[in-house]
Amino acid sequence: MNGVGSITKALGCSIALRKRLQGLLQANELRHVAMGRRGKLDDHKLYRLSAANPRVFRREDNQLGQNSAVPLLLDCSGSMSGVPIQLARQACYAVAKALEPLKGVNAAVTAFPAIAEGERGVKPLVRHGEKVSNQFGVEGTGGTPLAPALWWVMQNLYAQKEERKIVIITDGRPDNVLACHAALSRMRALGMEVYGIGIRLPLILTLLPRTSKVIFDLSELAPAVFGLLQAALLRGGER
Repeated sequence: MNGVGSITKALGCSIALRKRLQGLLQANELRHVAMGRRGKLDDHKLYRLSAANPRVFRREDNQLGQNSAVPLLLDCSGSMSGVPIQLARQACYAVAKALEPLKGVNAAVTAFPAIAEGERGVKPLVRHGEKVSNQFGVEGTGGTPLAPALWWVMQNLYAQKEERKIVIITDGRPDNVLACHAALSRMRALGMEVYGIGIRLPLILTLLPRTSKVIFDLSELAPAVFGLLQAALLRGGER
């Protein structure tokens, strides 16, 4: 990122988000326990059988912070040039730094488009397993090949060992909306959860109407991301 001031603001946002997530994880004991027809028998729920209710088994769902791979897609297309790309860089850096110290989280950041890179037009800024640096020096240029970027992330994410897979994408104006919907459908079919952060424009809401939020300033990032991940934690993930 450009400038000490940008990094300082992003770190402040990251700390605020990290504290919120850590508090939520502690409150939920890193696991969400639900009753179902399969799992471990709960002796305290056997009374339900008398009412023909078969949900007497405990099922524990993986939560964020426990076996989770979380790649972030940073849109650096021409529509993001100027203030939006500055905000998007700060947002992705802040989220990645907030997730980095959480136990069991394996975060990554990938920018697109990146014509010179050759990997389906993407440029990995932070790969899974790497420490988050502040080398997010990308600018807004070119089209928005979101669909190919999603397929690249999907293939890369599928290879990760973590059980829970959560994708966060930043806003953009996709070159091919139908292709994006096809990629998103395939991701969900594979059990991946997809969330979006719109950067000063509501376009992301057309792709992810139930799992995205729009921000206009960095101060709105922590509440927005926390709101999305909080909902995911409480319901065990949006699939």
